[in-house]
Amino acid sequence: MENSSKALADRFRELGGRRVAVIDDNLGSSRDWDGDPPEAAAFWEEDIAPLSDR
Repeated sequence: MENSSKALADRFRELGGRRVAVIDDNLGSSRDWDGDPPEAAAFWEEDIAPLSDR
């Protein structure tokens, strides 16, 4: 499967991102238990966090 969401996730992981997807009561979110390297954290804040839930 290739789409824009996967491309963002792939780039985040390439930068060393370690967040984990969590599904609880059919609601999805991410957890930052281990912390991300600075480059991955900046990418998350600039390119992923602003996205709508849809």
